Amino acid sequence: MQLKTLAASIMLVLSSPVMADIDDDITEMAGFYGSVGMVSLETENSAAGYIDDSATYFKLGWEQHQQQWIWGAGLSIYLYSDNAGFTQETTEGDKESGASSVNGYLEGGYKYSLNDHVSLSILAGYEQVFASSREIGMCYDCHSEDIDMSAGLYIQPRASYLGDNDWYVTAAYSSYLGGDVEGNLFLTVGVLY
Repeated sequence: MQLKTLAASIMLVLSSPVMADIDDDITEMAGFYGSVGMVSLETENSAAGYIDDSATYFKLGWEQHQQQWIWGAGLSIYLYSDNAGFTQETTEGDKESGASSVNGYLEGGYKYSLNDHVSLSILAGYEQVFASSREIGMCYDCHSEDIDMSAGLYIQPRASYLGDNDWYVTAAYSSYLGGDVEGNLFLTVGVLY
């Protein structure tokens, strides 16, 4: 139901006749960005992995803008709140474990510019969990435990502001269609060239 309401709202904005003229000279740009936010995880699977059902979310990525289309790729990291951490004695003293995952993603979609600075976009993407574990960082002989976590397909509406010097800020929400990740809300800062 929420997805239908969101789609209807986007279509209403896109079909509105009161949109400002856009500079047609800017048809292709690419850039790098960093994001920070919160991700919500499926409660039952999180409890089974002894982590909270939310985590801090970071990502670094690249994207290409060509006219009204966007596509991109990058890496994301979830920093879990660990409820089953352990301590291990090492040659450098006692070290505590941490829990995290490293993921990769691909995404693409449609961008509609409201004016020279503000745009609305709807993207679809796929996020793959490469590694999800509880371990002691920078310790190669230490104990580690896998944490079962999967992501998958997502839909991502977002709103962006493009500054005069080609930097931009985006607020976005990704709603996942399967796997153990339910959604994430994040803020992005990037630069286009």
